[in-house]
Order: sequence, then structure tokens, then C-alpha cells
Amino acid sequence: MRRLRRRTAGEEEKNEQNHSHVGPTFSSRPRFLENLGPTVVTLPKLVITHETNGGSTMSGIERKNFDKPDETRPFEGKGRADVVMVAGKPIGRAVFEPGWRWSVNVKPIAKTNSCQTSHLGYIISGKMRVTMDDGSQETYGPGDVMAVPPGHDAEVVGNEDCVAVDFGEFGDYAKKK
Repeated sequence: MRRLRRRTAGEEEKNEQNHSHVGPTFSSRPRFLENLGPTVVTLPKLVITHETNGGSTMSGIERKNFDKPDETRPFEGKGRADVVMVAGKPIGRAVFEPGWRWSVNVKPIAKTNSCQTSHLGYIISGKMRVTMDDGSQETYGPGDVMAVPPGHDAEVVGNEDCVAVDFGEFGDYAKKK
């Protein structure tokens, strides 16, 4: 690993005379800062304040881990959704196994003709095809960020689990009533 170091005044002057270098120089401060001494940056304390649906306020930072979810919602076969509550909001990590299809594995739980949940998510692994009620389709894969409105079906594509994190309206998704 290459380390950057501060150039001496002589090196800086020599560098200015010889314009053969290419790219930015990270080893010195701009000249107008030279007489100011060390630069000190003070950052404010991080405070997160969030009003929840119940009207209470949460202050501070939180950490949750999907390895210890607040709730696990099994699908009707072929996967599960792990849910954590952060800042009063549900965030879900879903594992959809090969052969999973919303209309087969979640429809019996939701009791609607198509998924009526809005999804704002990120695909970690695997692939999923979403078919909107109007027939339009999109296939998502690893690294894709998705926004899917209510009114759709979805299915795993291929022989690999599709793992996704959902920041949308995940509150009642696949929740047995």
C-alpha cells in the first residue's frame, strides 16, 4: 500500500517548475492555508429524532441485525421474511427460495389478488421478476435497487435464492392475521 506524505517546500517548488506530473497532488495544503496552522474540524453530535405513529419520540442511534430479527414471517413454503424495527419503521430481509412465487406463497396470507405492498428495496443475491397487474415486467438481480408500486406478482428466476432488503411499506407484508 502506498502512503502519501507531505512534501517539503523545496519539493513543492521543484514540482511547480517541472510540470511533468499527471493527476492531482494530495500531499500538500493549499497555499492560502499555510499560515493557519493545523486544521481542526468539529462535527456536531449525531442525534436521530423520529416521531412514531404512536406519537412517541425516539432519540439516539440504533443497531439491529437480521441474524436476530424482531420477527420472522415464514411464507407458505419457499422462504421467509426477517423483520427488524428501526426508528419505529419495519425493514425486511426476505429470502425467496427457487420456485417461490407471490401468487402461490404469499397470496394465501395476504388474501388479495395481487401484492398490494409498495416495495423500496435492494437485491443482495439471486434474481426476481416482477409482473405488474397491467402486464409490464422487470427483472432485478444482485446490486439492483427497486421501487415497485402495489398491484403486482413476483417470482424467483433461476435456481438460486433471491435475497432482498425492503425499506418500503413492509409493516404487514406476509403477516398472518
